[in-house]
Amino acid sequence: MALQYNTISEITNNSMNWNLKVRVVRFWTTPDKYKPDIPYSMELILQDEKV
Repeated sequence: MALQYNTISEITNNSMNWNLKVRVVRFWTTPDKYKPDIPYSMELILQDEKV
């Protein structure tokens, strides 16, 4: 039985569970304001098969 994946466009606030198959197109970290050597957050741009 093959897994069924949701597309990014199907994400809504009506549910909290999705099965996504995505590619990370871009990844970067944002430094902390007070401690620049420590990452504050990780930012991602994701792409699915539906372009």
